[in-house]
Amino acid sequence: MGLFDGKKALIFGVANDRSIAWGIAQALHREGCELGFSYGAPPLEKRVRPLAESVGASLIEECNSREGFKMALDISAYSLVALTRAAEPLMTNGGAVLTMTYYGSVKVAPQYNVMGVAKAALEACVRYLASDLGPKGIRVNAISAGRTLVKTEDVGNTALWLLSDWSRGVTGEVVYVDAGWNIMGLTVPLEELG
Repeated sequence: MGLFDGKKALIFGVANDRSIAWGIAQALHREGCELGFSYGAPPLEKRVRPLAESVGASLIEECNSREGFKMALDISAYSLVALTRAAEPLMTNGGAVLTMTYYGSVKVAPQYNVMGVAKAALEACVRYLASDLGPKGIRVNAISAGRTLVKTEDVGNTALWLLSDWSRGVTGEVVYVDAGWNIMGLTVPLEELG
């Protein structure tokens, strides 16, 4: 019997088999969760569909987008609100919502630009949704994953924890899975400082 037997999850953000979202999907599937997948643009379908089919996904659909800044905010922040509101009636016995964010939401990350603003908005949405839905037993959290030293399996296992009853006292949080990168004060290698 798996930890997620009888549960359903909709996965966004899979680009290939190295995607963090794919690591989470694999962990959920391993624990018996029924999965559905959405991809952001038609060219991604050829990569997402085979992965989704490999775990017996019941739904594989495109998630339409808009241009520029509006698109970044719409996809990174508003989509969480819209999806959570649509899923809320299905979570009659409580539930858990999880999204992915990045350190560029709280610190300037080179070339991350508007996505940093969008991720900051996303993290605010996590907090407000957690407050709004807490009385219904629905928890909302985010994972901020690192880019090096962290495997998709590490993120997947953290996602399992956040989506399971093992973390029933955790909501409105951003959990860093980045091998400690976010706690470091100096990010330039010492040899570059001269």
